Amino acid sequence: MKPLAYSLFFFLAGPPVLAADPTPLQMKVEGMLPAGCTAAQDVPAAFEGAILDSILGRPDPETFFNRYIYGLQRHEKELLTPSQAMQLKEIIQQRSPIGNRWHDERNVLRCKFNEVMWLYAAASDAEANMLRDELAGWMRLRMLWTHCEHMAQHDFDRLVWQILDSSQQSNILAGQWKSYAKLDTGHTRANATAKLVSRALGQPDRREDFNEAVSQWGKQREPLHRALHDSEHAARRAGFAMDINSRSLISSLTDKANSTYAALYLAEAEAMRRLVRVGYARPEAGCRNAAAEAWGEAPRRFQAGASQMISLLSTSKD
Repeated sequence: MKPLAYSLFFFLAGPPVLAADPTPLQMKVEGMLPAGCTAAQDVPAAFEGAILDSILGRPDPETFFNRYIYGLQRHEKELLTPSQAMQLKEIIQQRSPIGNRWHDERNVLRCKFNEVMWLYAAASDAEANMLRDELAGWMRLRMLWTHCEHMAQHDFDRLVWQILDSSQQSNILAGQWKSYAKLDTGHTRANATAKLVSRALGQPDRREDFNEAVSQWGKQREPLHRALHDSEHAARRAGFAMDINSRSLISSLTDKANSTYAALYLAEAEAMRRLVRVGYARPEAGCRNAAAEAWGEAPRRFQAGASQMISLLSTSKD
């Protein structure tokens, strides 16, 4: 029996597909996870459904709970007591480095995934199966890191929630303090696949074939995108409902959102390969350049919180 972390399923446009065994490098990266970070949370389906229905029956708060944290800090003289302001400062000082670590490391894994995605796009048939398995492995790690990041954020939110009195909590839940927070419902996840390909490789050599592949991908993408939107929407709304949510509920909804995210972006990698192969006569050099640029983002932007991971990925070979 494989360890749980090696047995995650990714839901593409059909039955679940078992992720391949991790490469030696991926195993080294996974070894950076703290013990217990990705421990499964069991939530009875009926309980989860009842709580989520109650949450979704409320008005949409139009943002994430954590958008209030720094709003409270900016307006502490108006909204908080001196004691609460001091507690908030201490919580932010304690929790921000943890959040920065997960944010930067998760983005480094995104850069690594994108690097391999471009190599896969132009790969020969003989190379493609190995690179497809490697891509699934990097996506699996991205979702493990995303899970840990979201749980750390929930813990951060909970600490802040607990320093507020019932009146302050009610003001946030009722939307009466919206002017103090950034209204943000998350990424729109626009379909930019064709634009990414043409930006990297130029205009296609076989325009009609390329356009047909673009059209096919648009039809395939729509239900995957809708599922991701719905799952992320539910997770955001549940994360905001600090009066009735729980760590186990957030864990469960995060896993569901991660599954739909993986499904969409692994399918996009397949679509990019189709677009590249049907549209371009000699895409290899352009894809190698795009791969190098994708990985180059990691040391350029995420060194502060992910230096150890960047060093590992930059120096290690499978």
